[in-house]
Amino acid sequence: MKTMMAMIKGAFAAMAVAICLSMVGCATYGNKTLEDPTKYLNLREGVSTKRDVYAVFVQPQDVDYSNDKARCLWTYFKVETSPTAWSYVPYIGLIAGGTNEDTTKAYFFFDSDDRLIRTQTNKKSDSENSWVVMARAISQGNRDDRAVRVSQEMAKIGKPFDQKLAHTVKFVQ
Repeated sequence: MKTMMAMIKGAFAAMAVAICLSMVGCATYGNKTLEDPTKYLNLREGVSTKRDVYAVFVQPQDVDYSNDKARCLWTYFKVETSPTAWSYVPYIGLIAGGTNEDTTKAYFFFDSDDRLIRTQTNKKSDSENSWVVMARAISQGNRDDRAVRVSQEMAKIGKPFDQKLAHTVKFVQ
């Protein structure tokens, strides 16, 4: 019984630390080169391959295939976070505080010959309550399907898989 109580207290302490850390500063993670337009200049639709995209942006953060496996999608993320204004209000910040997230995504679509057929970028800004972020992290646990897909894709094209890089955007939606 004492061990269970110690585990519960430890979990609550970890949650409190996580909430406090999420409210104290800004962070940027993911692929920081996505907003550099010069990175896209050497990539040509119909000419560039997966290896060419890898050479510019390194390992993607997600990989997906069409149902017939004829087309492939590589996704890259860059996320910038900062505390919401409510985070700085004493006591209320613990309940109403959260983070602002500016997410940049770059999508690279490939055909069955691994040729680039389309590039698309997307930017999104959102705010989330700290409790929602924590609940999503807890519900997902250590499961990271993206890392598995990216690992398999890197093996297919003969490039190294960086597990640390794969997990940096584990909770990006």
